Amino acid sequence: MGDINLVIVAHYIVIACALLLASCSQQDEQQQVTDSILERAQSYFEQGQYKAALIETKNVLAAREYSPEAVLLTAKIYLLLGNVTAVAELLVPLIEENNDLSIEYGLVLADSYIKRNKYRSALNVVNGLAASSDQKLNSQRDLILGLAYAGLGRARESEK
Repeated sequence: MGDINLVIVAHYIVIACALLLASCSQQDEQQQVTDSILERAQSYFEQGQYKAALIETKNVLAAREYSPEAVLLTAKIYLLLGNVTAVAELLVPLIEENNDLSIEYGLVLADSYIKRNKYRSALNVVNGLAASSDQKLNSQRDLILGLAYAGLGRARESEK
């Protein structure tokens, strides 16, 4: 009787392991598919095919709950297409949920505020960003600061 119970338990363990392996395999395959879609979206973006890139990033976001790369690319596309309200709708909840304002998210959000003449909001976002080791991001940060100060009528500060 004891040997039968041991055999049954062994069978359950084998079944559980098989299910776990199958689950891991499916997750890996899904990761590869979404990575491929994201690469395609980036390629479309670089070619200036923003609507095609937007479709692909939305596919990634539909397949995954959260993909920082897809969110950032989607926000950049919205900004370039002039849908500046959608940028804030996409980024603000994520920033608030994660209590983390990366410089990339912050610059896109601040730029969307500049385009909506919300200079104080842009200034608040940029002032909350840490300096980056990337000179291009720091230059973009300085440009947005200048535009925000100029928009607020503080031209002397924008010349810094």
